[in-house]
Amino acid sequence: GRKFDLEKIARNHRNTEYEPEVFPGLVFRMEEPKAVILLFVSGKGVGAGFEKQESVEKAAGKIVKNTEKETL
Repeated sequence: GRKFDLEKIARNHRNTEYEPEVFPGLVFRMEEPKAVILLFVSGKGVGAGFEKQESVEKAAGKIVKNTEKETL
């Protein structure tokens, strides 16, 4: 049920790429755990590069914590 303001996230966080005219999702490159998350306005996301389930959970927690102020 969470929605994201992707433009605001891209402005406020390093390691992000957002070009909505090219791709509708924000690319969030994480250093720890080392992975890439694609975030969409709908609040959905896709992750790549995870080696363990714990890494997925850690990344999801970081995304939620770091984007709480950018929700719509």
